[in-house]
Amino acid sequence: MIRDKYRYVATHLDRDATSLLDVGCRDAVLSTYLRKDLEYTGVDLMPGPKVTRVCNLEQGLPFEDRSFDAVTALDILEHTENIWANFGELVRVTRRQLFIVLPNLYWWPHRLRYLAGAEQGKYRLDAHPIEDRHRWLTSYESARRFATGMAEKHNLTLQEELVSGGRRTIVPDTLLSLFSKNLGSWAVMYVFRPRSG
Repeated sequence: MIRDKYRYVATHLDRDATSLLDVGCRDAVLSTYLRKDLEYTGVDLMPGPKVTRVCNLEQGLPFEDRSFDAVTALDILEHTENIWANFGELVRVTRRQLFIVLPNLYWWPHRLRYLAGAEQGKYRLDAHPIEDRHRWLTSYESARRFATGMAEKHNLTLQEELVSGGRRTIVPDTLLSLFSKNLGSWAVMYVFRPRSG
């Protein structure tokens, strides 16, 4: 089980990778974890200090096929309408590694909040539009089905890691994940690679 998705990407990135595209980079936290010799490109819907290019994944990425050694979409796909086409767009611009994180809304603290009547803002129905809302209510099981299906469809290998909620929840997360990955993981990290041959 991993605690830090950014550190995980930095330590599992191929050593000879020279370029990385961070889709939905927002404040570009990932860039602070990466090697200084790596060419970092950050794209997001909104401009920011480290946003290289403003663009919308839903409308296609403005890059040639296989433009980047690695591509990351950490907590992005659940915000998109056509998650399947958007996954294909990420694969299109990836040469070697694609890292994605999908949240698990069945994680035990989320369940306790819902039982207490505290809805998460990204799922509430308010009088005003919620710009940064999730469109998919993902669980470990549904994320796994999606990732496995996409790996098969795009001829990719797949590696999976559970993501803990952090330092305060690592012990219960680890113990609960032995019985139910739906209860014991805050999110799931997937690493895809083109299948050789």
